[in-house]
Parts: sequence; structure tokens; C-alpha cells
Amino acid sequence: MRGLTPLASWTPEDFLTFLSTDWLVRYSRGMGRDIQETKKRLLNAATNEFARRGIAGARVDRIADLAGCSKALIYDYFGNKDQLFFLT
Repeated sequence: MRGLTPLASWTPEDFLTFLSTDWLVRYSRGMGRDIQETKKRLLNAATNEFARRGIAGARVDRIADLAGCSKALIYDYFGNKDQLFFLT
């Protein structure tokens, strides 16, 4: 696939490569799976992070990495770090 080229110049193979790669990344990181299972992974990761570092030292991006999810997903599911802490 070409680097940063205008979409108009992409071949059908370029689109298929992009879509296949995007799907594989999302699926391998846990996106596109069961929402309840993802929330469980996030809560488990948050429990570990809060237990080790406390609420002040805990980082949302570290929780997301531990759970294999995006940081934005935490805010989408739980609102903010305080809410996440309350639920753990």
C-alpha cells in the first residue's frame, strides 16, 4: 500500500489492505468484542492500577494499555477516572 496518498489514487487492493489491517488491529486489541467482557477487563485493570498507585498516581492511559483498549473507551464507558475508581 502506498504511504500518504490521496484516496482517489488508491487501488482496490489498497482499500482491501487498509480495511483488513484496520479490522485486525481492532479485533486483536479487544474492540469489536463483547461490551460486558471489555468492561470487566477495564475494571480488573483499573483495580490493579488503583491498588498499586492510588487514585492520584493512577493513569487512565496505563489502565487502557493493561486492558488492551483505547483510553477513549474508558471515558465512553465510565465518564472519568473518579467514576472508574468508584466502581472498582
